[in-house]
Amino acid sequence: MLVYKLYKFFNLPKLKKELGVLEECRGFGDGIWDILGYYDPVKYEIVICDSLVEKHANALAKNKGFDEKTTKLVLRELVRLHEHGHSLLHTGKVGPLLRFKNGYKSIPPTINESVTEFIVWSTVKKFGTKLFEAVFDEVDKTTPPYYR
Repeated sequence: MLVYKLYKFFNLPKLKKELGVLEECRGFGDGIWDILGYYDPVKYEIVICDSLVEKHANALAKNKGFDEKTTKLVLRELVRLHEHGHSLLHTGKVGPLLRFKNGYKSIPPTINESVTEFIVWSTVKKFGTKLFEAVFDEVDKTTPPYYR
């Protein structure tokens, strides 16, 4: 839902390939968004760690009194949106932000995460619902300051 709005807003031709992982996942990073999913800039692929999303969504729903199934769907869409935001930065026209590291285009984490957060939050505020905002706010509390 929100990912399609993002692509339409930036007039991007087609979605990047997505892969949902049900078992062990290679999520990495300092913040929860990059543990629940990641963007592989070499394969141009979005990976969603579905088992971790479900586990985190269930805990969040129980803690905040949200519906578990709805929270899982919302959190998964927010993770997708975050990773597609990374994709936009890596493949979009943001040349001044890019640098080369080990032969690949790279964006410093402090810029990469904060700009991705801006893309996600802007999309959520424009096209999301109050539940999307609430889930985003709760999950985002655990991210390092440079994400915000």
